[in-house]
Amino acid sequence: MRQLAASVALATTVQNNRPAGLTVSSFCSLSTEPPRILVCVNKNSATYQSLKIGAPLAVNVLAHGQNALAMRFASSRHSGESRFAEGSWSTLVSGAPVLADCLTTFDCDIAEVHDGGTHGIVVADVLALAEPGCREPLLYCDGGFGMMKRSPEKSDA
Repeated sequence: MRQLAASVALATTVQNNRPAGLTVSSFCSLSTEPPRILVCVNKNSATYQSLKIGAPLAVNVLAHGQNALAMRFASSRHSGESRFAEGSWSTLVSGAPVLADCLTTFDCDIAEVHDGGTHGIVVADVLALAEPGCREPLLYCDGGFGMMKRSPEKSDA
């Protein structure tokens, strides 16, 4: 599994009126009508416990250079509100924390949660989308962060 290159995001929510979140690398677009995404969240995390009961969700896709935030939200040294000490945070429609300078944010309501073994598969309806800027995405592969090298040709897909 370590060889699969993936985008990196912060899945954020609110627990008892306090921000919470974690780093995820397993998320994708699911549907355009209705607009839906899915994100896989470790079932042992406090964030998952809130999401499975319908707490708001924001998926903040990180840009190249935001490695420190990814590590902060993945580290056991930081939890709950302390993870939000770095970065500029606000909210959109759902009330979940939104990172101001990330690549893209999907602000969502939970539609469904499915069992996926060690992880819960969270299907979410997109309420709002924020795209603060056009930058390169942060990627994760084989235990390290990197960036995509674009081909000069554009894809027709």
